Amino acid sequence: ALMLAAMRGDDGMVRVLLDAAGRTALMLAAMRGDDGMVRVLLAAGADRARHDQRGASAADYARRAGHEALARRLEPAATSAPEASKTP
Repeated sequence: ALMLAAMRGDDGMVRVLLDAAGRTALMLAAMRGDDGMVRVLLAAGADRARHDQRGASAADYARRAGHEALARRLEPAATSAPEASKTP
């Protein structure tokens, strides 16, 4: 969607997709507790160590939303290989 919006010159949509707070798709999936989407994003190379403008990581988003098991898997020290091999 981001690439399409950029190709069309849709500045407003590009701003929305980039998220001014620095949140990533991984952070938003973690906040929702969407384990399947988190696996997809990690397998595609999402950076679990990235932080938003306030210093929060995807693990922090999951933890604050009450998804403790997901938060533990998203800690930067966790490996992404097992995530990619599991099926939802």
